[in-house]
Amino acid sequence: MNEINRNDVLDIKEVFQIIKRNIVWILFFILLSVGAALVYLYFATPMYKTYGTVEVSTGNSQSAGNDILAQALNLDVMGPNAINTEMQILKSRRMIERVLNHINFTRRYFIIKNFKTKEVLEKSSPIIIKVFNGENIVLTIKPLNQRQFKLLKYNNIDIDKIFEFNNTIKLNNIKFEIIKKSPLDLDSKYKILNLNKVKVADALKNKVNVSLLAQKSSILKVEYSDNIPSRAANFINTLLNVYIQESIQNKTKQANQTLEFIDKQLKIISKKLAESELALENYKKTHKIVDLTTKAQNILMKLNDLETQYNSLKLKENLIKFIEDKIKNGSDISIISANILDDKVLSELISQLQQLILKKQNLLLEYTEKYPEVVSVNNQIKTINQMILNRIQNLKSVIESNKKTLENMILNYENMLSNMPQNERKLIDLQRVYQVNEKIYSYLLEKRAATALAKSSIISNNRIIDSALIPNSPYKPKKIRLIIIAIIVGLFIGLAFIYIKELFNDKIRSIEDIEKETDAPIVGTVPHFKKINVILKVFESPKSSIAEAFRTIRTNIRFLSKDAKLITVTSTVPNEGKTTLSSNLASIYSLAKKKTVVVNLDMRKPTLHTVFNVPNDVGVSNILSGEVEVDKAIKKTKFSNLDVITSGPIPPNPGELIQNEEMDKMINYLKNNYDIIIFDTPPVGLVVDAISVLTKADVNLYIFRANYSKKEFIKTLNDLKNNKKIPGLGIVLNDVKDKSVYGYGYGYGYGYGYGYYTDKK
Repeated sequence: MNEINRNDVLDIKEVFQIIKRNIVWILFFILLSVGAALVYLYFATPMYKTYGTVEVSTGNSQSAGNDILAQALNLDVMGPNAINTEMQILKSRRMIERVLNHINFTRRYFIIKNFKTKEVLEKSSPIIIKVFNGENIVLTIKPLNQRQFKLLKYNNIDIDKIFEFNNTIKLNNIKFEIIKKSPLDLDSKYKILNLNKVKVADALKNKVNVSLLAQKSSILKVEYSDNIPSRAANFINTLLNVYIQESIQNKTKQANQTLEFIDKQLKIISKKLAESELALENYKKTHKIVDLTTKAQNILMKLNDLETQYNSLKLKENLIKFIEDKIKNGSDISIISANILDDKVLSELISQLQQLILKKQNLLLEYTEKYPEVVSVNNQIKTINQMILNRIQNLKSVIESNKKTLENMILNYENMLSNMPQNERKLIDLQRVYQVNEKIYSYLLEKRAATALAKSSIISNNRIIDSALIPNSPYKPKKIRLIIIAIIVGLFIGLAFIYIKELFNDKIRSIEDIEKETDAPIVGTVPHFKKINVILKVFESPKSSIAEAFRTIRTNIRFLSKDAKLITVTSTVPNEGKTTLSSNLASIYSLAKKKTVVVNLDMRKPTLHTVFNVPNDVGVSNILSGEVEVDKAIKKTKFSNLDVITSGPIPPNPGELIQNEEMDKMINYLKNNYDIIIFDTPPVGLVVDAISVLTKADVNLYIFRANYSKKEFIKTLNDLKNNKKIPGLGIVLNDVKDKSVYGYGYGYGYGYGYGYYTDKK
């Protein structure tokens, strides 16, 4: 369990090390993302949102609910889906077109400067367009001076013609004039749009959002967004005012409909009343009858009551027929309500019909009658129409049945009159007809007067609760949120880039990369050199971190072989730092008063002589070929206790030379005359020259260069260790930039810590 936890800690540490190594990339992508966000914010058009609220009448008027005429003609009465209907009306194209009669949306003006486009209202624009004929005009102009301009584009067509302000221009049979109101910015371009009113209304209605302010509320919230804040508020307030005015117009239309119906009934009843009054008066004069007996008066009262009920049913029957005619003739049914007789079925059917008709009207704004959805709605309308007519027939049957009941009751009382004298019976009949007509006439007159009075003082049952205010700040783009999102996106892109980079990076970057692939001990690490001429850094700066790193390597070599004399330095490929390590390690030993010699066995690409600034005329190739003795090839350096044997002239057969018996003689000679022998061997990944030498050494240092050596090079190391059985094999990681691992080595686990020294001498 402890091992697992330790691995987790190491993994987390490694993640942070990876992030630390690549922090520049993370910052780069964050800055790139934030920069892109700032560019977007510069070019993005700010949008301002505002809203107003309006209370919609739900039709709870008691007077309307108790009055048959008001119910039938929909005065102050709304169906169950009234709120949804009003929401659709508020954002309908018809309503938006009425708003456009008050606010100019068809002519729009834009100023283009520094690659940024800004819209201004017509009253603020230095130029305006006057169109004599046509519409859907889009112009882009560039003022040349305060008198002339170049027309760059006309309806997305390049023109590049020069015209004068305030002069009539004719293009493609369209005549217009660009009028200059105030001085122009000659560094700006100006874009002018003259658009079709219907298309503008279609576009605007999609930007209007109508919703309930709260559940089970009759207050609607009307929202709209615009790139000009004052125009956003003006649009909402105008829309609400137009909506209120339309409701007043609808009520006026309803009142006129009521008056029309009452006048028709009055004309009929008036004639009947005059006829019945004349007949009554003539009969009284002819038969000289003044008053009825008490019994006759009682019968007359009963008959008057029954006939009033009977005529009320007839009035209802007329009203139902009025509705039926509207349905059959396809007339406007927006003012019709089915609340007569409180019939819920008919009420719901008419409400559905009104919704379908409204839906069809909205569809026809964009599609033709043959559009599949329009055809479907038409079929639904036909079905609902037939259902309404069927329901009306049922209601008429009920009324007819009630009428027959009343007729039978009236007939009973009339039979009672048959036992009375004929003169009195006739007088009762005449008075009965007169009184019934008089009551109906009075009722209609009263309703006409009330309706006429209501018409003269009509106000809307809908009312504006809150007018829209001019918004102070845009609702989009949200600058702070966008910047935060950009930082987060940049961070994630940076991390993703690092992950992919690390995933496909096959280079050795840290000690951990080596430890994962081999159990060979780490002898030490060598930090990155910042200067070019620092191959013998230990002499230049003996107290530097580099010198201390080589001291740590020297110390850790003792754990590989306590009495090591012969040390080889090899690598997989060139440029991994063999010569640098060999030279500085030899220097460290010489500083410790150890008589040291460093030998360059890399006879293919010799470089050691350049490090110590000695000639390469005689060297290893001469010794191994038997041309000279070992002592003749040894060159003294300017440093105490440090000699060097260079590679000598490049031979044609370096591989064979290294493996001949002269090599053993040279090694024996050097062991007898030096405390420490360091061989700078060829890379074992390219040639096998050095392998025979590695088997003779006490310690073999295998060099990897951070961020240069590939991870697959570790396989070569493992092959030497496991298959070739190379003794005293230890690893040195060269060119490490992470200071936290300087001096890391094999001896750390045995109590040998590491110190960090400055780069001061």
